Amino acid sequence: MALTVLDAFIADMAQKPFCWRNLNCGLELADWWRVNHGIDPAADLRGVVTDAADAEQLIADRGGLVSLVSAIATKAGAVGSAGDRPGDFGVIEVAGVQYCAILSSSGRWIVKAERGVAGFRDCTVLAAWSI
Repeated sequence: MALTVLDAFIADMAQKPFCWRNLNCGLELADWWRVNHGIDPAADLRGVVTDAADAEQLIADRGGLVSLVSAIATKAGAVGSAGDRPGDFGVIEVAGVQYCAILSSSGRWIVKAERGVAGFRDCTVLAAWSI
């Protein structure tokens, strides 16, 4: 069975090492947008964050994770969604922690983790957009 573009993207992301500068849960959304639209909506943020403290500061400076992702999504031309279609992307909350995630074809929200990826079904979708 052939992998869909979404499945292939997630499989590739799972194999790549986590990197605060270039591949974290936020930049995974920009990478997904780039695969589908050919532009990187977060190019100005690549290399800016070097560790968790930098990420927390950037998120705080931009008004929180939903605000940060919303501004980037709006600039890119993304349309808001209910977060119910495979390929949708957004901000989810799991046990009080917010993450950027992509909805997989299995119905799990996929987050880039320090070791591969993590998938969540039982989460709250705080904001979502269609790819």
